Amino acid sequence: MMKKARKTLVVSLTMCLLWFGAAQATPLPLTNEYQVAASTTNIGPATWQFTYQITNINQGVQGHPYGLDGFAIQVPDSAVVTA
Repeated sequence: MMKKARKTLVVSLTMCLLWFGAAQATPLPLTNEYQVAASTTNIGPATWQFTYQITNINQGVQGHPYGLDGFAIQVPDSAVVTA
């Protein structure tokens, strides 16, 4: 009897962990949370400087605890990144 109860407890705990883990892993909607401005400057033959400005629109507003941890920029394989 003890073995069956232990197995039931382990299965129940596993299901709870899976359920709560899935709830934590869902993406947050970030629509209207950030404003991104990008600009380019030609600084020589086939040489460009890219500038990005990211603004957290709701920063400091109570109830909006989200922050931008990072972002990715896709660069073509043919491009050479110097800095």
